[in-house]
Amino acid sequence: MAIDAETRKLLDRFVVGAQRSGQDILEVLDRNGFLNTRASYKAREIAIITDLWHRLDAQHASTILQVFTGKNSGTPEDMYRAILDWVEAVLREREAQP
Repeated sequence: MAIDAETRKLLDRFVVGAQRSGQDILEVLDRNGFLNTRASYKAREIAIITDLWHRLDAQHASTILQVFTGKNSGTPEDMYRAILDWVEAVLREREAQP
């Protein structure tokens, strides 16, 4: 995947800044979120799951069931499908954001 122009400008700015100040380039890039270390990957993964959990916790089960199945009540399977559809809707919403 190619680096977009905006990201490239940021990277160049960090590299030049690190060189001018005598800082380690890799540390500067890591500190600014441009390296995918094990620790940063885990932190992002936890943040994503935590955000999803908070979004789900803010919902009412009856609302999710109504919106995604059109029913006011249902079986555990109906609720399971509604939750899966809700997660898919959250994913699509996020994909649509820049």
